Amino acid sequence: MSEEKKTRKPKAATAESESSTFKADAYQIVTMKRSELKSAAYNPRVINDTEKKKLRAGLKKHKMVQPPTWNKRSGILVGGHQRLSQLDVLAGGKDYELQVAVIDVTEAEEKEINILLNNSMAQGTWDLPKLEDLLRDPGIDIFGTGFDQLDVERLFGSFPKEEELDVAAQLANGMEYRVVVDCTDELQQTELLDRFGNEGLKCRALIS
Repeated sequence: MSEEKKTRKPKAATAESESSTFKADAYQIVTMKRSELKSAAYNPRVINDTEKKKLRAGLKKHKMVQPPTWNKRSGILVGGHQRLSQLDVLAGGKDYELQVAVIDVTEAEEKEINILLNNSMAQGTWDLPKLEDLLRDPGIDIFGTGFDQLDVERLFGSFPKEEELDVAAQLANGMEYRVVVDCTDELQQTELLDRFGNEGLKCRALIS
């Protein structure tokens, strides 16, 4: 029995040793000049003007809370293209420094990581009841989350109560303003679109 115990102890110690040496991080944090971060020409992520404004508003309020990722081996930016593009707008150019997560990987791994960081299919979905509870918290500024009033209506069918919106933040962040008109039928919707269009207003049809 004593010999059997002696042979088991090293196995337990080895397992504990393997667990304690597990490394979760594959990057180093380094302060770099923005101008050194060359964008990836292959980056498949795109962003429209409305989304840029939302992202810019969030960055203006919260600053960068997660570093962009840069591949030391290629000198290419792997993750953070959209955030940096809007930081450039806020900074008035690329003459600033920031902290960067530096990795050292092959070109193939770099492209895999680029896709992974942007892949919404690998990042879960919203638990809508929990999200609604969060957005209706009077202490939360909706415009600081990247959503706007129209997004909330699309998700939950109605705007949050007026007193729950931080109007001052909306003005400061340069957000867009919209009016939603409930139409009785498709004909009225078409007539209003034509009328507003002739008056020089930018309109689009929503069907729910």
